[in-house]
Amino acid sequence: MDSKKSIHLLYAQYLANKISKDDLALLLDQLASMSTEELALLTAKFHSSEQISDLKNTEFNSQKTLAFIQDKIVVEEPRKRNKFTAWNTIIALAASISIFLLFKVIYQKDSSLFRATQDSSLSSISNQAYLSLILPSGETLHYSKDLQLLSNNSLALPTKDVKLNVLEKGQLAFEFSLEFIEKFKNKTYLIATGSQASCTIRLMDGTLVNMNGKSSIQLPTIFSKEFRTIALHGEAFFDVSHHKTWPFKISAKETEITVLGTSFNVKAYQSDSHVLTSLSSGSVALDNGTHQVKLTPGMEGYATKSKGEFNTRKISIQEIGMWRSGFFTFHEEPIIDIIQKLAQWYDIDDIQVVNDHRETFSGSLSKDKSLTQILKQLEKVSNSKFEITERRILIMR
Repeated sequence: MDSKKSIHLLYAQYLANKISKDDLALLLDQLASMSTEELALLTAKFHSSEQISDLKNTEFNSQKTLAFIQDKIVVEEPRKRNKFTAWNTIIALAASISIFLLFKVIYQKDSSLFRATQDSSLSSISNQAYLSLILPSGETLHYSKDLQLLSNNSLALPTKDVKLNVLEKGQLAFEFSLEFIEKFKNKTYLIATGSQASCTIRLMDGTLVNMNGKSSIQLPTIFSKEFRTIALHGEAFFDVSHHKTWPFKISAKETEITVLGTSFNVKAYQSDSHVLTSLSSGSVALDNGTHQVKLTPGMEGYATKSKGEFNTRKISIQEIGMWRSGFFTFHEEPIIDIIQKLAQWYDIDDIQVVNDHRETFSGSLSKDKSLTQILKQLEKVSNSKFEITERRILIMR
């Protein structure tokens, strides 16, 4: 039978609740192997544009959903069930596949709703702001270091709906009214720091997020009952509030980090070649969709290639999240890596290297100093020379 006719026939059968168990497994195999274009054609044939649009505000993991459906088929097959029970199971699975197909089209085109929204929103954030809040509606609030409102692109925004609270030890917490949460249920908002800014955000579950400069977190107005899920761009140290049956998940580029309650640092700037997770206490699980690894205290993990295997190494717990103390720290790092760390803190867009620099350095530098002062310090202990042109650093010998 022609493959295109086959997939259309199978898909039509399960939508009509007239598919057998064997055909259901065959349908799953064919869906998993289809390209984005083929899925789009199939989706357009059997589903309305409204159905697809309605799903775009929902979080989804296509691999886990497909695995769930396949697991149901394999696990439940050996049981002795009457015909009525078996048929109900197939109908339920058919509904799951329909959702899976729609999501696979959306997510292969958009990559990740969390990540896509995050990156597009960041471009609208002023680097002059110490802290910025982008609401689900797109309205943006910028705050100065003393937490005064710098600008607001929607002067009609009711102050009763959004409140910034200063808690103990300088922790910050955004508070939304019940009406606001109900209006933007299942929507996300974004908190971002500007250049040379770091602050500690207290989330709705009690988790503390110490954000480094030029970083952002994106999270829902209210966590779901199953997971506490956020997305990270940049670097942050997490002290996750412990809930035994309520996992905390962080999406950083292609890596998903899952914890129950622990302290750890995640570094995932756009310029970084990989996501680096360093564990201070508790345990975390890393997953990039292809490989998984669990970390114990004093370990850090990263994947050197997209979807590649994770590498792990032992580190000093005292070194984890040292940036929070107000210092840049380096341990046998080449000059280019050091300059990249500086660029993530200061307002630098580009780094150009004229000659090969193989020297490595260890030490610490205060974040209170200006970029010019720090570069002069580096010139004294290295063979490198630096030139700053607008927002570009030139590294020479």
